[in-house]
Amino acid sequence: MKLLAVTLVAVMGALAQDEGKAVFQQGVEKVQRSGSLAQQGKFAEANALMQEGMAEVDRAVSLAPDRLELRMMRGMVYGSMPPFLNKTATAREDLEFAVGHPEFNNLAQNSRDRVLALLGRLRETGASARPDRFPKVPAEASPLIAAASITYSDATTGRPPASVEHIMKQLDGYPGLLGKHMVASIDHPGMFIIFTWWKNKQALNNWFYGDLHQGWMRQRGRAMSGETSVAAGEMPSQVAMEVFAGLPGGVQINGGFIPAEIFAAGRK
Repeated sequence: MKLLAVTLVAVMGALAQDEGKAVFQQGVEKVQRSGSLAQQGKFAEANALMQEGMAEVDRAVSLAPDRLELRMMRGMVYGSMPPFLNKTATAREDLEFAVGHPEFNNLAQNSRDRVLALLGRLRETGASARPDRFPKVPAEASPLIAAASITYSDATTGRPPASVEHIMKQLDGYPGLLGKHMVASIDHPGMFIIFTWWKNKQALNNWFYGDLHQGWMRQRGRAMSGETSVAAGEMPSQVAMEVFAGLPGGVQINGGFIPAEIFAAGRK
């Protein structure tokens, strides 16, 4: 009986490894297809497919968490992804696991070199490293204006959905935020534009990588992949963000578009 139990454990382990590899390959294929969709401008479909693919990759590793091949491949895939997808820490853990695995030295030299090179870069930057999201914007530019446009196909013109109003409330008191304003587009019914004024580029970078913005992105990704339900009319059909620097000077008579505090500061 003891021998049978050991044999069953070995067989189940082998099956889990085979299933893990198949699921992993399916996940990677979806991640690759999402890149093609993004290049075609189909960002909603790309994001949903990316989230689905990463979930399958993670499930594959969970089926055989000690398998060198799967941990190494996930580390290479995630280590090459942009930081805002929040997979850098997982990639570094996977590659460190791979390097410490007793079978790592049995791999081909070029495979070991690739793993070590990528792990070196991840260790150098650190899991929490935040590259400059706006490299073309001068560091001394102040204030910076970020305009986020969101379109809801079923929205009544001029009346934003509750989710947009919730976003506006969440921005209140955010560090580095000087002011905010929302308008409805005339040319594109159902589009709302949120203008935010930031103290400088560092403040805008901090917001981009901060918990609030990253939480919005994760929430939208889960909704698009079907992980969470979304009320009718609450799923946007278009999302974009553009960054501008304010022009010096200007005049106001009985008020204007920019927040009064910023205008008053500019006149001092």
